[in-house]
Amino acid sequence: MDINDNKPIFSKPLYKVKVKENTPIGTKIISVSASDLDEGVNSEIQYSFHGNTDEINLFIINSNSGEIVVQGQIDYEEDSAIELRVQARDKGSPPKSTHCKVLIDVVDENDNVPVIVTTPLLEIVKEDSKPGTAVALVTVF
Repeated sequence: MDINDNKPIFSKPLYKVKVKENTPIGTKIISVSASDLDEGVNSEIQYSFHGNTDEINLFIINSNSGEIVVQGQIDYEEDSAIELRVQARDKGSPPKSTHCKVLIDVVDENDNVPVIVTTPLLEIVKEDSKPGTAVALVTVF
């Protein structure tokens, strides 16, 4: 009878993916994969996020397949890069686990309109003002 003497091993210790900001909820971005040399339930793996970060709320992981899907609003202006820690845990008794990192490079999209702020420098502009007279300060960002 097989004993649970092997821990799962990810196919890569580090996964990297580029994701556009504003990617629709429900979009699959990447799958992680681990294997276990044990047999039966000792080799069956469940995936989960590991750690307490706000970024975890942006994604969900399928515990059986390792597929990571968008579940929140990704915004480049808030986070240009996101790091997730994923755990692969077997169903042995006692269970064994291992971890990998998923680095998400958020790609900026042109999704913000320009903001124009005008600050008047004069209350009244006379008709005989000389060319080049400063009448207002215009800032665009």
